[in-house]
Amino acid sequence: MTNEQIDRLFNILMTERKQLEELNMKYQEEIKTLNEKHLIQWQSLQSQKTKAKIEEAEKSDTSKADAENALDMLGNL
Repeated sequence: MTNEQIDRLFNILMTERKQLEELNMKYQEEIKTLNEKHLIQWQSLQSQKTKAKIEEAEKSDTSKADAENALDMLGNL
């Protein structure tokens, strides 16, 4: 290769490198935004699942109803 060809190749490679760095920065912002969006959705889903578990546990917990029934029975005596 001649010096001129080497210089042209070097310039082409530097230009490509700069363009790749710009694309990387651009897409890093998009990736960050998507990650934040999905994190919020994930947290919401986890919250809904936890709420459903709590509601299910409250439905199966009969101790409050049993205590009220006992108090009613004592009040009827």
